[in-house]
Amino acid sequence: MNIESQMAAQINSRIDSLLKYIDSVTLQDGKENVKKVQERPKAPKVKKQQAKAPKAKKQQPKAQPQKKQECKKKAPAAAPAAAAGAPADLTDELKAFALRHDFRVAKIVECEKHPNADSMWLEKVEMGDAEPRQVISGLVKYVPLDGMIGADIVAFANLKPANLRGIKSHAMVFCAKDKDNDLVQLMKPPAGAKPGERVWLEGMKAEFEANQPDKSINCKKKNAIWHKLVPALKTNANREMTLAGCRFMCSAGPITCESIPNAPIS
Repeated sequence: MNIESQMAAQINSRIDSLLKYIDSVTLQDGKENVKKVQERPKAPKVKKQQAKAPKAKKQQPKAQPQKKQECKKKAPAAAPAAAAGAPADLTDELKAFALRHDFRVAKIVECEKHPNADSMWLEKVEMGDAEPRQVISGLVKYVPLDGMIGADIVAFANLKPANLRGIKSHAMVFCAKDKDNDLVQLMKPPAGAKPGERVWLEGMKAEFEANQPDKSINCKKKNAIWHKLVPALKTNANREMTLAGCRFMCSAGPITCESIPNAPIS
């Protein structure tokens, strides 16, 4: 064996020894590491605590949603009726106005043309006074002379006297008026009614007897109670004289016109 072969053999021998040493060291380290891993103390088990529910906050009362306003306005409450069974439209105010007016049964005993006005009748009217009253009515166009003389009527007795074409009139004769057909008719009590009898609203006779009307009502004043009363004076479907639907009565019954229903009265 030459020198080179000997040196190669020595080197290989050393290499083999070195490899064996490395293998032995690696094996021991592996065993120790495994042992260390096996001997590593286990982490203590942590008890799982149930998560406590957060304390409920006090709920603030919810604001109530505002109700939407209704589209339709509520109708105003009806005014109290003047008497039991009276129409709802007859308010206490209208009743009070009516008690201050003096509407009476009357009778035309004389009638002629007004000397200064072709459209007016000049009448003598019996209405319970010591003497017949002088009354002027613009009815020539609507009621003929024979329809005036002897007619039982209803008159506005405490109307303040007024000069009409130079002659003083001391009352007013009530009539129903149909403007569309240019028709005017006398309001009349039933047969047997007595001139001078004050008429009353149905169901309120005792109140009218207990209350004295105003001595005089001046209809020329803008704030006169007559102007507040007259819009509610109308005939009903049966042609009867009413105030806000409540009938006027006398001892013989209701006041009526001949043929004009649901029409204004003045």
